[in-house]
Amino acid sequence: MTVLSPNWLPNGWPERASARSILSGAYPYGMSYGGARESLGSFMNRVCNAQDVGRWTMTHRVLGPLARNLMGVEPMRMARDVGRADYMATLSGISDVALEWAEVLNRATLRNDLQMCTLLPLRGLVPSLKLQATARRHCPYCLDGDVRDGRESYMRLLWLLAPVKACPLHGVNLMEEPWKSEPHNKNNSSRRRSARESLPCTSMATAASGFDVEISRIIADLLEDATVFAGLQLEKSAQSVFLEYAADSLFNGKRAHLARHLGVNKSLLHAWVKGTASISLHRLALIAYCCNCAIADVLLGNKVRLSLRARPSDEPDTLLNRRNYVGRKSDAEIKDAMQRALRSGQALAGYQMADELLTSPKYLRMNFPEEYAAVVAAGQEKRKHDLDERKRRFTEEYCRAHSVVASTGEYPSRRRVIANMRTRSCKRGSWWDYHAAQREAHARYGTAVRRKHNWTARASPVTEGNTGISPDRDFL
Repeated sequence: MTVLSPNWLPNGWPERASARSILSGAYPYGMSYGGARESLGSFMNRVCNAQDVGRWTMTHRVLGPLARNLMGVEPMRMARDVGRADYMATLSGISDVALEWAEVLNRATLRNDLQMCTLLPLRGLVPSLKLQATARRHCPYCLDGDVRDGRESYMRLLWLLAPVKACPLHGVNLMEEPWKSEPHNKNNSSRRRSARESLPCTSMATAASGFDVEISRIIADLLEDATVFAGLQLEKSAQSVFLEYAADSLFNGKRAHLARHLGVNKSLLHAWVKGTASISLHRLALIAYCCNCAIADVLLGNKVRLSLRARPSDEPDTLLNRRNYVGRKSDAEIKDAMQRALRSGQALAGYQMADELLTSPKYLRMNFPEEYAAVVAAGQEKRKHDLDERKRRFTEEYCRAHSVVASTGEYPSRRRVIANMRTRSCKRGSWWDYHAAQREAHARYGTAVRRKHNWTARASPVTEGNTGISPDRDFL
């Protein structure tokens, strides 16, 4: 691929002509509804597929130089953004990184609305703490509908938000999987074939509760409303006005009754009214659900008609304060449970231990410092052991492929070894994994590192005049 110039009017282009977009062939899906809006990371992936270029190459050669001219951002830093497994969450988040990516993609595609594909409209409206999910989530029925409608499957922006547990359109729980690297598909047919192969996952979907579906719908409406009043400077006093209005209209001015209805402490509600504490997206959705209104009404302090709607008693208490449940187990029982987990080797992390005991990591750290430190150390050792074992298995697989390629009389370049690995397994690694494995293979078999070589008697016209074989663009 040649380097595309970021200039809008290249040499020979008429001066009075309209500007051309550097990148074309893709446009964001679902811009008319917040529940179906595509995330910026997914749009970036589809743009690369339309150009048949890997994400790293696209960023390093096209978007990186353009971002350096516009904002002074280093291309290598942006290339590292798309090299991570959770690049979709990074590019579609609420940080300055998402703002930089939205600006450069707007310029490259001649659009001006790609900020809507990120969580930037929520900036200043809700706190960013624990706003995004820690794993990749998707609705199998939404992806199934994409394939049936003849478009590429794409990731919705709504799925990145942690409070969203269900799909508001199909009423099923979102399926979760850890962040992992995605292969770059070479053509549209392979993309659609891989999408069809994922269709049987719809049978694994489970029906969501009405509470989770309604919470997802309320948050989807917030994404739609946030694009309208994102430029407003909202103050906490507007939320105080709404809470006081809700207490007056629903409970005759008794805040304690409103706090009981919402399932929060009176002190927390008092802090919200006074403006000394921020209301997270989890709590905003709960307030909007229990008062039968929209989150925008809470943020703007609108005095709309409210009605009581209690949270179902059989729903899990995911939006309530976990400190209320510490009393279910005594300190002796908690300490005994932590010691049993350490002896059995089931202690993986402090936050997981806190989730199992229905408490918080802070409570365990303050009351059981020795046991908590042992749990954290055990989790770190277990993760380090698993990482080392994964790297060892990956290196052995690479060395085996290296030996097979060398036995055929060809020079075992990285590209040939990777191609041989793919014929036997679907294991993929990062650039550093391949680099470390290649160094180990060269040292183990005594293979010389050559840029120019005549490895076999049958010289290939493709490699004879080259200064070296460049690495695969998917694994740069």
